[in-house]
Amino acid sequence: RGLTALELCPETTSIHDGIFKFLGIWGKNKREWVIADGAAQAIGASVVTFYDTLGDDTVEFFLDQTKLTTLVMEENKYKMFDKVLKSGKFGNLKNIIFMRSKVHKVKNLSDIEIDEEKINRIKEAGINVYQFDEILDAGKDEKIEYTSATPDTVATFCYTSGTTGVPKGAMLLNRGIMADVASVKYSDAEIKETDVHLSFLPLAHVMERVFLTACVLRNVAVGFACGDVSKLLEDAKILKPTIFLGVPKIFERIYKRIFEIRDGLSWVKRKLIDRAISTKKASYLSTGNLHSKIYDSLVFGKIRDTLGGNVRLMVTGSAPISKDILDILRVSFSCHILEGYGQTECCAASCITSTADLIGGTVGGPVAACELKLVDVPSLKYFANDKDENGNPYPRGEICARGPLLFKGYFNDPENTKKTVDEDGWLHSGDIGALVPGSGLKIIDRVKNIF
Repeated sequence: RGLTALELCPETTSIHDGIFKFLGIWGKNKREWVIADGAAQAIGASVVTFYDTLGDDTVEFFLDQTKLTTLVMEENKYKMFDKVLKSGKFGNLKNIIFMRSKVHKVKNLSDIEIDEEKINRIKEAGINVYQFDEILDAGKDEKIEYTSATPDTVATFCYTSGTTGVPKGAMLLNRGIMADVASVKYSDAEIKETDVHLSFLPLAHVMERVFLTACVLRNVAVGFACGDVSKLLEDAKILKPTIFLGVPKIFERIYKRIFEIRDGLSWVKRKLIDRAISTKKASYLSTGNLHSKIYDSLVFGKIRDTLGGNVRLMVTGSAPISKDILDILRVSFSCHILEGYGQTECCAASCITSTADLIGGTVGGPVAACELKLVDVPSLKYFANDKDENGNPYPRGEICARGPLLFKGYFNDPENTKKTVDEDGWLHSGDIGALVPGSGLKIIDRVKNIF
């Protein structure tokens, strides 16, 4: 209501993609991020996400391409934003809303205090400055109808860098995000109202955004990490999550922590841990059982406590991870770990593994909202009718996806959109996959490998 009362999200016309209302969000995961996102969706505005690894030129590019007028920004992003301010290349930006709210009693050490001098510098550039609570107060008496958003409204722009060229703004529809969220119900990653989720992967990227949406719709409790990745395990001990969504680097760090615990013990205890891991791993690979009354109480309790002791499911995605690491984490935490595969253009997951798959080394089969096919790549000698050394079918080719979870296209970039999605609606991933009997899709190569 505040965004509407202050007219902070006016309509703007795109050359190729029609009429939009925009709201930019730049900050770490926190309640204000989610509230701002929900407000944008309620009035049919598209959220443009900014993230910390951006350079000055990229921030300028986002602002110039979208012509957004309002940016919700965390105070500690001011230092980077000041460089954009000095360049004068901030497009049509007219309003900054700082995320600090009265609810914050304790100031994080990473925050930068926005003093009067900094505020004046922003105002001198012709930009209005608001505090988060001012927007809430402005909307108290405002009456609006939430009728702007439809399934075909662009919910968010997620910019993908690719390997070359300027970033591409992938336009993700409400329909696509909800299709991927709905697919969770038909996978082993289904979540329950009793679950607790630790949100630390950036909401600026699609993986966390889709998963948090699923959590909100299922009344799952969500806790936000402090923002310092080195303190992630401390955050987990406090929150005691039941679901842990991560990326390979995080899981590799946890794996390393397990062996740091092991190496600090006596010779006898080290041998006990080694035996416990090898015994449980052999049992898991032969029967799928992840529990042992003896070893779970004697050995693995301390390891489970590193994530709070309540984790029942882990999910990894965004990059490959070693099967051996996954198996050791599974037996150490006595819980299943699922691996997802996809890309921003298909709203995160197009494939996910099953808890019944003990073979491993693949990314499973397609999620419920997606169909896949493998397309011949003659230049690399990959064909859908390939056979293995024993003469059995072993289809290989470029992975293509289609379904309601696909993006609308790249914003104001019809050329790259046509290169990515063909006339029949198939998204060409650029990845080479092979179908492994009894397991699923295995990623084996790239169509254009820069190495």
